[in-house]
Amino acid sequence: MVEQKIQRTAAGRKSWHLTDRPRCNGLLRVGLDVTRLLKGVIPAQTLMLVQLRSIWDDVIPDGLASMCSPVKLSGSTLHINPLNGAARLELPAYADRIIDNINFALGQGVVSKLKFV
Repeated sequence: MVEQKIQRTAAGRKSWHLTDRPRCNGLLRVGLDVTRLLKGVIPAQTLMLVQLRSIWDDVIPDGLASMCSPVKLSGSTLHINPLNGAARLELPAYADRIIDNINFALGQGVVSKLKFV
């Protein structure tokens, strides 16, 4: 349970702090807060696609991340746009590895099939 702690600043204004929150410096903390705020507003598939784009370079093997981009996540099918012919030929060979890496990073069952558009 998160407790709110209200303090008075030097100017006499109230400010609040969450005492059980993990502290983290930089943009990671802001990104996590924004994701929590948007959960009820933006569909879950869209949030999952945004998270996937943020880790795209890590889950795509052998430098192929610069040659393709995730387009859409519909159900458990990830639509990927290969940016050139070489990527279109090479990506299907890595499909199982890509699916395993994505599911390891985002949770089991997020992606079960890749479709190249």
